[in-house]
Amino acid sequence: MTATKSQDKETPEKSRRRPPVAMFRQRLRAMALSLASLNELLSYARCVDRVRVTVPNEITEAWVHLVLGLVNLERSEHAERLLDDASRLLSESAIEIVKTLSQKSLEESSTILPLEIFSLVALKLIQSIPNVPGTQTDDISQIYRARLDKIVSSLADQSSHTPTPNCCGGRMLT
Repeated sequence: MTATKSQDKETPEKSRRRPPVAMFRQRLRAMALSLASLNELLSYARCVDRVRVTVPNEITEAWVHLVLGLVNLERSEHAERLLDDASRLLSESAIEIVKTLSQKSLEESSTILPLEIFSLVALKLIQSIPNVPGTQTDDISQIYRARLDKIVSSLADQSSHTPTPNCCGGRMLT
């Protein structure tokens, strides 16, 4: 009986001291997925491009932080900080590797710049606006021109009917 009681007492204490393994497993899985993505990207690179790739020192530092984080798993705060650092270092080094694969930036390699794509999409949207009530045209520029003409004529009519301060004895009629 005393052995089972002591085991019962130890089990809750051990469970309280156990680090959140699920969280560490999730972080390790995320790092593994990013490494798998980098590996897949590098597998499609040409041999000439692979030769140019230099492995940054951050990869080695990330590995050291990862191992130390797993060793310090009992001290969850310290281990969590080490795993965060390992993840950050890993992502920074992956970005560095990807940048070395291409000598040109994506914008330099593109045939159509993002602003040009936006202009083309906006033009298509403007041209495809359905008929606005009161107009017979589909072209938005004609619709805006007709509306602007209405506003100008309305302002001209109002200004011709508005008395000037000199008429009616200098008083404004409202």
